[in-house]
Amino acid sequence: ANTVTKADDRVVGISLFPNPTSAVTTIDIQGQGMALVSILDLTGKLALKPISMSAGSQPLDISMLSPGVYFVEVKGEAAVIRKRLTVR
Repeated sequence: ANTVTKADDRVVGISLFPNPTSAVTTIDIQGQGMALVSILDLTGKLALKPISMSAGSQPLDISMLSPGVYFVEVKGEAAVIRKRLTVR
């Protein structure tokens, strides 16, 4: 789930773990190339400044976020993928 695949897409999926979390989550971007990672609140407002990341697993520090539900949005060259993240 939460995976978008098309022949021309470079980013084909993401996973977040642990989720829920309180300080750091690992984001695993499946595919190739660079992606812009943003964290949005439920109203769609930016909660964390967008970060440029390459494909693979990397830690994402979310310790400054208030407890609640957010969306991690990953924009690749031809796809935008959103995944829900719960901060405790």
